[in-house]
Amino acid sequence: MRGTHLPTLMLAAILFSLLLSYPSVSTSAQPSHGKLQHLSFTLYDYAYVVLTRNRTTAYFEIPTNYSDGTLNQTVYIVAYGGDVTLVGNDSNVTAQIKVFNGSYGFVVVRIKQTFLNLTSVVLEISRNPKAFADVEDEIPQGIREKYVKKPVDIIKRKVVPDFTKWLKERGYSINNVSKAFLAVQAAIFIYLSGYIRYNASALPRTLADIVNKHQGDCDDMSRVLMNLLWYYGIPAKMEYSYVYLPLNMTMPIEGSYMRFLNAGPHAYTLMYIPTVGWVSLDFLAGARLNNPSLVEGESLTEEITEKQLEHAKKELSRIRYAEEVMLFKDSEIPSKLRTYNVSKLATILHDMLLPLIKKVALEAGLNITSTATPSTTTQSSTTVTGTNTSTPGNRTGTSSTTTLVTTQHTSTTSTTPLSTATYSTQETTRTTSRTSTPHGTRITSATNTSTPKVNIVNEPDLLGFLLLLILLVIILARYAVKASSGTQQVHPST
Repeated sequence: MRGTHLPTLMLAAILFSLLLSYPSVSTSAQPSHGKLQHLSFTLYDYAYVVLTRNRTTAYFEIPTNYSDGTLNQTVYIVAYGGDVTLVGNDSNVTAQIKVFNGSYGFVVVRIKQTFLNLTSVVLEISRNPKAFADVEDEIPQGIREKYVKKPVDIIKRKVVPDFTKWLKERGYSINNVSKAFLAVQAAIFIYLSGYIRYNASALPRTLADIVNKHQGDCDDMSRVLMNLLWYYGIPAKMEYSYVYLPLNMTMPIEGSYMRFLNAGPHAYTLMYIPTVGWVSLDFLAGARLNNPSLVEGESLTEEITEKQLEHAKKELSRIRYAEEVMLFKDSEIPSKLRTYNVSKLATILHDMLLPLIKKVALEAGLNITSTATPSTTTQSSTTVTGTNTSTPGNRTGTSSTTTLVTTQHTSTTSTTPLSTATYSTQETTRTTSRTSTPHGTRITSATNTSTPKVNIVNEPDLLGFLLLLILLVIILARYAVKASSGTQQVHPST
């Protein structure tokens, strides 16, 4: 039987290499902190331009490939159509849309996510003033250098003394609690105590405006909290995402309208804890805690300037559009949307958005009577294998919740648009304004062609893999039979 050893080892090596390279869901043991969860969603984003001052180019800004240690998210473009094209190559891909009066387009993306639900960890910290005190000095140098920045002066002058006083009234001293406990208390102070009253705005606010008037919305509060955590040397960042919530909301945005179905645009702050990783402190909508969060990106923008706000106000006046963003668990997608026939899907999405299109047109002084899907110069085809997605440009902290707004790239700190959105939590309904990364379709300068590096990754082909495995087993079995037969002929006595 020695004759079979070499082929067997070669086959085993092939199988082992395939298993190592094949995409799969982790089968590792349950982590020591939190609960490992696997999720799969599909997002539909359809936009129709009613009126614009300039012909330009836009891109769809959607959840993107993202990983930070406690969350791993992969996004595939599975269909697109209308005036949309995929631009780039294997390492540089963007879903772009031509923008002119009457242009339209859509993308359908599938989001696969594995993340640690750390709700139990946050609750544990809130009850234990010394939680994780023994590891708080073990922050990796790279994390410390990137995620602990110098806080804005008004945070040191006004927010720190107010927080210290509030904490003392609750019976705690900053010098006698762990940094993890301090971060959770800071989140309670900023998000829930009433120190900052929730007040939605179509535009973000400066920190001075937030702190002096004690009002702001999710992104305003999160920016204050991030700066406050930096003051105490705690690594912190903001994330922008769609929080999966049972909502159906329509919001006006400076003459345009957005409809959100199960997708709540949101901003929140996270802290870093050694041995655990990034932990959400979102006490407004429970993102990455009790509610899934489809991440679009992160921001370390500590302040919004008046110049950025003026630029945003100007850009909001350039376009009138309607857009719908719908998010579904894969098992809950409506039957009429379960098609990747581009023409059929475009018609369905257009008909769903038509009431908002007419509303935008009416308020813009136009009259749209046709219910047919608009004609376009090009019609994109459905992608077969799926494409990893990413959104171009740096996130500089000057946009809000969503959408289709022309921007002129005159500086690196004033290129993102603004708008509003509404989301619902289990306790209340809140109107939000995001200010660091928009959702939906975003207009960019026609001369701006830069896009980030991304990879093209095919969806796992389980059937193909199983067929290959079966074929290899058959080959091995046939070889074993032949080898056994040959052995008997050479040694008939055995």
